[in-house]
Amino acid sequence: MKLNENILRVKEIMGINESADAGENDISFAIDAVLNTTFVEPNKDIVCKVKVIHPKNIEVLMGQQKYVQYKLVITFIGGYGTKYWPRTMAVNDMYEKLMDEAWFLVYNFVGKSTAVFSEYVKECDSTEKEVERVHRGILNI
Repeated sequence: MKLNENILRVKEIMGINESADAGENDISFAIDAVLNTTFVEPNKDIVCKVKVIHPKNIEVLMGQQKYVQYKLVITFIGGYGTKYWPRTMAVNDMYEKLMDEAWFLVYNFVGKSTAVFSEYVKECDSTEKEVERVHRGILNI
């Protein structure tokens, strides 16, 4: 029960209202912080980054309903020329389990479901890693 109390306290501090819809509170920064500390860092050998997109910033086609869920785009290392090639069922299952883990982390922390998408790159860009290190304040110059 201690975890639930902590989550409620963080929500209260951040001003997250359970009854509010996705347009009233932008909690992208909180979702980003949770995913970068508890998801990306432990899985940095396969996950490059996670992009969090607020529902109001998701483009919809004419006639479609607007999104009410946050969108997560997970950038994985994969494809031809990587150690995750060929993309067998075991490799695909690994990606799916990581996507599920990200979904559950967000749901357990903020109580909102998300739409999770993936993209694949041959290797993480070194400049992206530098930007993330500076962002976290661990770059010692």
